[in-house]
Amino acid sequence: MTEYYQLLEDGTIGMSTPFEDVAKDLGLELTTDREIVYGWNGKRYFKGEEPAKPQEMIDAEIDAGKVAIREEMIDKYTIRRMRKMANHTWTDEDEAEYLALDAKVTGMIEEKYGIGSK
Repeated sequence: MTEYYQLLEDGTIGMSTPFEDVAKDLGLELTTDREIVYGWNGKRYFKGEEPAKPQEMIDAEIDAGKVAIREEMIDKYTIRRMRKMANHTWTDEDEAEYLALDAKVTGMIEEKYGIGSK
């Protein structure tokens, strides 16, 4: 489908419309049959020309995901472990169960992100 569009100074796509009469009203003279998509930064590009997300942002998202999984799956047990160890009521059985859970959570993180966990 033909899309009328505006090309901005930074090379991104501004206004666009598939309607010829709207394009005339907006002063859009450029046309394309290429798909226009949003990049990670909220700007619009022709599909395949959008910039890659910076590695620092990807790393931060992965770290946040790991933290969220650990908070949901194991942190309450870690707090319980610390309290019981301080009270000298933590048993070898408790430790075995905790380590099994930690290994399970670590495995989930590794499976989801394809990397080791923190």
